[in-house]
Amino acid sequence: MKLTNENYATMYKTFSTGSVCRADLEDLGFDTSHVKDSKMEEFAQKLRDDYHGYLCKSGLESSAVALKIPLHTEVEKTNNRIAKLEQRLLNLHLAGISRKGAEAWNLGWYSAPGERIESKTTKGILVSCINRTSKKVSHRWHRR
Repeated sequence: MKLTNENYATMYKTFSTGSVCRADLEDLGFDTSHVKDSKMEEFAQKLRDDYHGYLCKSGLESSAVALKIPLHTEVEKTNNRIAKLEQRLLNLHLAGISRKGAEAWNLGWYSAPGERIESKTTKGILVSCINRTSKKVSHRWHRR
């Protein structure tokens, strides 16, 4: 959405995400009988910082998805493209394990999602990588 004077107030209208009080801490077993308001303000600020720095993005995304708020078309196309690459990599990785006659003990994604996957197997470690441009998958076996 292009930001204009007319839609600025709509785009930046804030909605409360929560509050904290001494009772919240007491419920968790903390003794707040001697905690001053200034310490509670500091605590609330830390919660805000933590929420916006760490939890906010993932919480915003999962809540928006749960409420069926649509993505911008170009973001949805990118997410779909990445999901297809991830599925291709996973399918070829599992096929590589099967061709070797091995059993996989675990799967682990490494690097950016969908670029590299490793598995410990009964025949060693298989590392599979996908080139996002060419969409080619390469496999490399390592001995345990």
